[in-house]
Amino acid sequence: MINLAILIIGTGIAAYTDYKTGIVPDKLSHFMIASGAILAPIVYNDLIFVYGVAAAVFGLGFLMYSFGQIGGGDVKLFTAIALLVPYYPEVMKPLAEYIGINPVSPVYPFVGSIFILAGIIGPMFAVSIKSHYRIFKNKHKIDNFSGKVRKGILLGMLLIPFLVLWAYLTPAFLVLFIPMAITLSLIPFKDDMVRIFYSVEKPISELNDDDVLALEGIEEQKKEDLGLWRKTFTPPELKKVKKKAEEKGYEKVLVCENLPVFVPYIFIALLISLIFGDAFFYLVQATI
Repeated sequence: MINLAILIIGTGIAAYTDYKTGIVPDKLSHFMIASGAILAPIVYNDLIFVYGVAAAVFGLGFLMYSFGQIGGGDVKLFTAIALLVPYYPEVMKPLAEYIGINPVSPVYPFVGSIFILAGIIGPMFAVSIKSHYRIFKNKHKIDNFSGKVRKGILLGMLLIPFLVLWAYLTPAFLVLFIPMAITLSLIPFKDDMVRIFYSVEKPISELNDDDVLALEGIEEQKKEDLGLWRKTFTPPELKKVKKKAEEKGYEKVLVCENLPVFVPYIFIALLISLIFGDAFFYLVQATI
């Protein structure tokens, strides 16, 4: 119960601060990780599994962070989830059953259920729909807009064979079709979105490890001179970048600001998963 309380309250606070400021406080995520690591030997027996999953989550998250696919605060939060509640918390079953739901425990670590669900309802659905609206509203700023729309539709249509197969297996899989099609149709507009919606110049001396570089808009020569091959850099790497910038005479670089937040969707996914277990497999079970 203590682990679960820390997880729910901590993730709720993180969701609020991420929504308001776009930042998850390090003190909060570090507290959650430390709490999970300290309490794990008291609560769980298979510590190798618990710590191993947390390490794997951090490693995979860091890889995604390195290529600008997820924020550093998100990586720490998922690591904390893996440590605090590595399995579906059985203590939630009585509440779920009381409201008429028989939760389905995931066959993989609980953090996997939360990550998948958050990705579907957040980046793949809500964020993608908002991005389509913004693209249409700013279509006059996009070169070959009609051509990119056609490419996006064709990419979405690539899922039709899977749609037929999924419908044959179980109607539950059809839930994935719409968010996946919406996401695929955005691919032709990726560089335009960065250029129009997110790119701003920032002094290189003020760069920190939370910044995501807008590599799509940075000159090739500048990228080569500064060694910019990823979208994010750790503090030690940033020191080298800043030193090179001082030597080469570069003062500013393009970064992505006001990127879509993710933690609020993690919190929503957490609450849903606490009731349904693995929400997707619950839906599969309900539609078989």
